[in-house]
Amino acid sequence: MVQSGAYGQEQIPDAWWEGRIERKLSCQARHYPALLSFDFRYWTGVDFSIGLKQFEPLGAKGQRVAVLFRVTPQGRPPRYFRKLQFLPATSQLPPNAKLKDLAITLGGGVHIGAGKYRLDVLVVDRERRACRQNWTVDAKPIAEALRQPPLTVEEMPPVPPSAPCDRTDRVTVVLNADVFSPQRYRTQLSARDRGMLLDSLESLTANWPCVSFSVEAVHLERRQIVLAEAPLEAALYDRLDDALRGIDLGKVDMDSLRKGAQADFFAGFIESRAADWDRYKAVIFLGPGWRPAAEKLEGWARSKRANAPRLYYVALSPFPFPPENLVAKYVGSQDGRILRVSTPVELVKAIKRIREDWNK
Repeated sequence: MVQSGAYGQEQIPDAWWEGRIERKLSCQARHYPALLSFDFRYWTGVDFSIGLKQFEPLGAKGQRVAVLFRVTPQGRPPRYFRKLQFLPATSQLPPNAKLKDLAITLGGGVHIGAGKYRLDVLVVDRERRACRQNWTVDAKPIAEALRQPPLTVEEMPPVPPSAPCDRTDRVTVVLNADVFSPQRYRTQLSARDRGMLLDSLESLTANWPCVSFSVEAVHLERRQIVLAEAPLEAALYDRLDDALRGIDLGKVDMDSLRKGAQADFFAGFIESRAADWDRYKAVIFLGPGWRPAAEKLEGWARSKRANAPRLYYVALSPFPFPPENLVAKYVGSQDGRILRVSTPVELVKAIKRIREDWNK
């Protein structure tokens, strides 16, 4: 799974990568080293911050730009990927906003196996203006078995055939789409933020026989349902990535500043889903666990429910402290299991504990 969505493989002229860029887009770029993802593959990528004034006028429907990747494993031919991304339309801009003060984040990344790689990435608009970034990475082998072969890009081993099931258990996963570090405030979720969330979802749900998953994403701080409940299938990852990319962290809903606003939203969300969740064997909350909540649980979220499904919270946190946000308070009040995860190895242990519960 490519972190910025499902790229279509396409050969790009070599002159785009090696030659001088005649018409440049002004941009700032931040590339990421080879990072062990939460799906036990290495990931590397880039974020471009590009001022919107360069695209004036934006138009009522916005414009599309292409993010082009060339990834060259050492001693092997390059792989090419493309992703079309949209600039905001005029109707999506804040009232009285000046384009000279606004920028958009574009980019993405790829999964790679162990080995050395060169990456070249271009952002190209419809006028063939471009911004380019290149870097090299060295993904080291580790003691644990990686899910991707060495010197490969966006490849997975074949899924082993599953045994027939006497029954299929239903599980829903609720993603909380917040940033993963308190020091990384930005107007959009970064490629790394999105990647950690989607990689963790993939690891949690992969190769789990006789379980049918559904997924929905929320953003508690913004009191927003990002993606309504949907069955988990390959195409859902693209839709999730697009939905996460569309979260505007730069806008503030004034009502969200009201004391208790997030707790009210969360309680309403729980109440609206409770009847449906009763038909599931488990509900697994997945998302950042670092940000504590001063608000108290309200309404349905405070009441312990009989015959409720098993509740789990896989709390992704850079800190060695128990999560204390609204999700942790709710799962704890229902005698659910809270599993703090800071590294891919800890995620593997958390998944094993959840699956061990299945057999009890």
